[in-house]
Amino acid sequence: MLLSYMPTYLSDEMGYDESHGLLILIGVMVLLMLIINQVGKLSDRFGRKPLLMTGMISFFFLSIPSFLLVKQGSLLAVSAGMLMLGLSLVCLLGTMSAALPALF
Repeated sequence: MLLSYMPTYLSDEMGYDESHGLLILIGVMVLLMLIINQVGKLSDRFGRKPLLMTGMISFFFLSIPSFLLVKQGSLLAVSAGMLMLGLSLVCLLGTMSAALPALF
C-alpha cells in the first residue's frame, strides 16, 4: 500500500504533482532502508515473534492516524503519515527473512 497506492493517492486525491509524491516516497524509503538492518539485528537479539507482533499491532493502531495525517496535505504531515506506515512495515520486512523459512 505504501509503495504502490500512496503516490497515486497523493496525485489523484490530494493534488500533488506525480514527481512530488514520488520524491516524498523515495525520501521515506531511503530512511527505511537505513533502519531495516537495525530491525534485523533486533530480531536476532529478541526473536522474530516480538518484532512481528510489534509490526502488526502498530499497523492496526497507526493505519487510521497515518492516513488522517496524509489527508491533511501539508508536506510535513504527509511525510509523517508515510513514515508511520513505513516504520510498521519495516518491523515486518526486517524479520521476514528469518520468519518465512521457519514456517516450512
